[in-house]
Amino acid sequence: EPLVTVWPETPGGLNIHTMPPALLRAVNRDGSLEPLPPGDVEALVEQRRSVGFADKRAFLDDPVFGGEPLEAVATLLGESSSWFLLAARVEIADREQRLYSVLHREFRDVRSVLRASGSL
Repeated sequence: EPLVTVWPETPGGLNIHTMPPALLRAVNRDGSLEPLPPGDVEALVEQRRSVGFADKRAFLDDPVFGGEPLEAVATLLGESSSWFLLAARVEIADREQRLYSVLHREFRDVRSVLRASGSL
């Protein structure tokens, strides 16, 4: 299953509040391509679940990162999302249908940019 998608718009940051564990593993000190150990990722997920992170700086200051420089990766992170994939499964008359919508939120307005059925 893909973890990162690209949409034709100014790049947005990866949301620190919703990134899946596989993406959290890719957040590491400047110059390192080695993924975070699974235990460190679990600690970040638990911290996020229990009390959360006040902001991006609080996330980057987490003890998991051991005070290492993270300025390069910091530019790739964000604290909000404006693009979403709605995946729905419906069953009508014993038949299953999958529906997908790419949604874009701007301020309080949400619009469907693309809709598809079957598989995306």
